[in-house]
Formats: sequence, C-alpha cells, structure tokens
Amino acid sequence: MNLNKMQEIVNLGDFFDTGLMGMAVTSLEKGWMHINERLCEIVGYPKEVLLQKTWAEVTHPDDLLPDVTEFNQLLSGEKDLYALDKRFIRQDGSISHAHIVAQAIRRADGTIDHFLALVQDINEKKQIEEKLNAERQQMLALFDGIDEPIYVADPDTYELLYTNHSFKQIWSSHPVGKKCYEVLQNLTGPCDFCTNPFIFGENVGQTYAWELQNRVTKRWYLCSDKAIQWSDGRWVRFELATDITVKKQAELLLALQRDLAQQLSQVRSLADAVETILSNILQLEEVDSGGLYLVDSVTGDLNLIGAKGLSTLFLHKTSSYPADSSQSHLFKAGQSIYTNVNDLKEALQLATIKQEGIQALAVVPIYHNGQAIASLNIASHRYPAFSENTRKMIETVAARIGSFLINIQDREALAELTQQLQTSNDELKQFAYIASHDLQEPLRTVSSYLHLLQRFYQDSLDERANEFIGFAVSGAARMNALINDLLLFSRIATQVREYEQTDLNDVLKNVLKDIELVIAEKNCQIQYDRLPVVVADATQMQQLLQNLISNALKFHGERPPEVHLEVQEEPREWVFSVQDNGIGIAPRYQERIFEIFKRLHTQSEYPGTGIGLAVCKRIVEQHNGRIWVESDGQTGTTFYFSLPK
Repeated sequence: MNLNKMQEIVNLGDFFDTGLMGMAVTSLEKGWMHINERLCEIVGYPKEVLLQKTWAEVTHPDDLLPDVTEFNQLLSGEKDLYALDKRFIRQDGSISHAHIVAQAIRRADGTIDHFLALVQDINEKKQIEEKLNAERQQMLALFDGIDEPIYVADPDTYELLYTNHSFKQIWSSHPVGKKCYEVLQNLTGPCDFCTNPFIFGENVGQTYAWELQNRVTKRWYLCSDKAIQWSDGRWVRFELATDITVKKQAELLLALQRDLAQQLSQVRSLADAVETILSNILQLEEVDSGGLYLVDSVTGDLNLIGAKGLSTLFLHKTSSYPADSSQSHLFKAGQSIYTNVNDLKEALQLATIKQEGIQALAVVPIYHNGQAIASLNIASHRYPAFSENTRKMIETVAARIGSFLINIQDREALAELTQQLQTSNDELKQFAYIASHDLQEPLRTVSSYLHLLQRFYQDSLDERANEFIGFAVSGAARMNALINDLLLFSRIATQVREYEQTDLNDVLKNVLKDIELVIAEKNCQIQYDRLPVVVADATQMQQLLQNLISNALKFHGERPPEVHLEVQEEPREWVFSVQDNGIGIAPRYQERIFEIFKRLHTQSEYPGTGIGLAVCKRIVEQHNGRIWVESDGQTGTTFYFSLPK
C-alpha cells in the first residue's frame, strides 16, 4: 500500500471507530488491515477474534457464492464496486443480516491496492420484512382455504402474480406468470370489460363490484375488484369472484318463463308460436340457431315447422326426418342429446350439419301427457358445447311448451272446423229458407185442388173416397204448418235484427192477447211476475214466450192448465221459469225435446210439428243465454231460460 493511501486510512481512524456503519479495509496480501467496532457488532465477533477470520468464514454458506461471484468481477476489472445483502454467522451461531458495499481501490497501473467495505445493519429491516412476509403467507394460506376463486394481477402487464387453490381448480393448475385474460377468458388481448380504469387512479382503495358470465366456464360470478399494494410496493389488481350461477340461473329462468308465457298467450297461430319460442331461446349467449319439429301422428316422421338462424339450403336438406331415422329413434326413446358435432360418428345429415358450420347440437324432446309430440333442435356455430346453465334453460322451455303446442294446434284445427261448419251451416240455413219458401207454391196448388175435389165431388164419391180426400187435405195442412215453422226456424238465424231495449211486460201482453181464445177455451189460469227490460229482439222474445206458454196449454192433463211465469235476478243475468201442471216430461227425453222435429207424442194425441222448442233454444242461444227443463215426468214441467243483463 502506498504511503498516501495508508495515511488516508489513518486520518479516517476516528470516523472508523465512531461511525454508525461497519467499515473494513482489506488487501489480498494482508487480509484485514483495519476494522471498526461497529463492524464487529454487526458481524458478531470480538475484534481480536474477527481479525483471525476471513470474510468467507463469517459469511453464511448460502450467501457465499453470490459474494464470491461479485468479488471475482472486482478482481477481473469488470467492475470497481458491488453491493448486496448477505448474512453473517455470529460467534453465538445466530444470523445477522447486513447490506455490504465493497469497492476496489486501485493503483495507478490499475492493479488492486486494497478493498474498502461498508457494512450496514439491516436486521431490523429484515425482521419487518420477515414479519410482513409471514403475514402475507398467512393471508395467502387463508385465501387458499376460501372456496371462491381469488387472483392478483399486474395492471400494466396483466401478469398473474397470485392465484388461490380454488382458482387453480377452475382455470389452470399453473397460472402464475401467465396473462389474466388468457387464463380467465381464453382471449388473446385484454378484456374490453377490464376493471382497471375503475379501481386505479383516483379510485384506489375503493371496491368495484360487477357481474360477469365467464367465457371459459360459462358460469356467472359476482366480482369484487380492488387495488392493493403488493409486497414489492407496486399497486396490483385483487379480485374475489363469488359464483352466483344458481341465483343468476333462477333469475334468467324466471324471466324466460315469464316473457315466454306472456308472449305465447298473445299468439294465435302455430307459426307465430314457433317464432316466439325460438326468439326467446336465441337470447341465450351460447345459442344462435334452432328449429322445431312436429311428429306426424300418422307417419311418425319429424317435420320442420319453423327455424331461425339457419341457411335455406340446410333447412331444405333437414326439413324432415323419417320415422325410421336415427334421430327419430333417439327422439322417441325420450333422450335429450347435447353433443359436439365432431363427436357424432354416425348421424343423419351429419355432413350437412358440419357444412353448415354447427359446432354444438342439442335435440330435446317435447312432451304432452307423457307422449313425445315434438323436437326442439338447438345449435351453436360459435361454441363447441353447451354449458349446464344453457342446458337447463333449454330443458325448461321444452318442458313448458308441450301443452301449449297441442292447445294451439287444437285451436287452429277447431278454428278451421268451425269455419267449415259455419260455411256448411250458412249453406243449410239458406237451403232451408229457399226450400221451404219454394215448397209453399206447389203445396198451395195441391191444397187448392184437394179443396176443389172436396167441394165439387164430395157428393159424387163414396164414403171411402171422401175419407182419402180428407186424409190428403189434413196432410197438406200439416205440411203447410211444417213449412211455416221451418221458415220461422231459419229466419231466426238469417234475419237477425239489431237488439234494443225491450220491455218484456209489453211482450207478454201481446202474447196473451194472441192466445186469449185458447186461454178462455181451456179455462186456463196464468200468473206472472213483473218482468224486466232486456236488450233483445222483441219479435223473437214474443215468439219465445208464446211457444213456451202454448206448450203449457197444450200438454195438460184432465185438470185445467195452470201456468206460472216467474223471474229471478242474478248478478249477471235474469233467470226465467215457465211452470205448468201438465203431463210432464220423462227425464230420459229431456235432452231430445230441444232437437228439431223431435216429438214425444203422435199427431192424434197432441198436434204440432216438433219445431217449437228448437225455435226457443235457438232464440235463447242467439241472445247468449241458456235454456233447460226440469220435470219428474208426472207432475208438470218447468222450462227455464236465462238472458244476460
């Protein structure tokens, strides 16, 4: 060592001895040249003992290699200074942590003259770090015991710094070091819904809660994100994700059921129903196309009745599946199929399905009263499989539309049948009116000539011939009555007048006036209540009351007929009754008497055409009422009819 350098060290003696930092001067040839008391305290040896040791002997074995590596770089001239944290093994065996800065002091020719080392006591710092690290490890161990996935990511690099056990079970067993968006969402770039803008900057320390359906698991999570400070001092994103799939599924199912039921209640055709069903199904994220097939009740084939999201060519090729096809067999077996198209080894139209670009396929039977009536076929062009959540949604829809499809088919069939019957009925009404009207002319001719025969040739014919003419005249009269009643019956339906306020008391007065001779002849007693005012056809009301009262006068026994006309007010209607003391109607005939031309007695017993009660029934039903009869078959009959208020 040159004299100048040595003098500098001597001059620094007081600084060495009183400094707060450990200091040492060493050389390759002489070893320790000078050490201060602070260094001895840090390293943990008395000065006289330490001077007998080397740096290597007091250095922790695990820290020796880094120290030697750095020291060799000083020797080679690669650097003049190095700094590192290292541990010393004290004389009592304990560990001392220190930060050391070593500098090579070189001669003019560049060779090393001696080394100067500054040693700082960092035991307190290390204790704090170890405590914090222990707390951190304890915290991470606690996180590992939480069922919800937790992760920590760098907001700048998106690198995963930590994931708990639950996270690893769901997404990746070795996620740390990978990008969060790659592991969590299977994306090649940052998520467009990343929460970094909401939790950093002025929002640091605030929790941001949000809901998300994960692209990989297809499950729903309530995510709680917050910026926290990591062990190295940087701010990172901390996220706790709570699985809310069951809750979300229940909400979505409820909404789907409510919306579907509300919309289906408004449709009026099978085509509109299929459109509504598929539109609701296609709201599910994993579903982008589908079709509905109905079973042909005769052939057993599955025939397409509606589809969405599929090409015309595909629909043309898959519009029907024969009863003996593999799809029909699976369908009839009641199996729901959820599969990746690539897993289908043998399937009808498999090439067509692949050509369409379909990746995932679902075929779900639709039941009604335990019988498969249709097939709901759902497809995805984007996803290779349907999640459990989507499957449950599809099954829920399928379970709720079976009865509706049957009902709307029945409604369509009933509407078509009703239209056919209406057309047929209109034609029959027209025919009955025209026929009865046109029959009157030839009947008048026959009746006129019969009367002429009876008038001019009665004295010229024998008794038997006159009897035959009498039969013919009587028959013509009955036919005339029948034609008139038939005309009346047809007019009720074909000549509908606008209903108006009708006072039934005035109607009854007219009826009683028309039949006053019969009432007097039969010594009949008629009692009646005060009748209401109703909205009706006055002419038809008169016909109704006259027919019912006339029947009571006609079908009487040995006693003079008694008739009671009463009315009862109900919340929405008036209920009328016409009671008599006549011969009664046996219960087994009470349904038949309202049919046209149905008679229970011969003409000789009680004359008539058998149309009167049929006319009553038609009048009441045209006024949106009901008519029925009660009788024990012996002690009179009561006819009831109702009219709305």
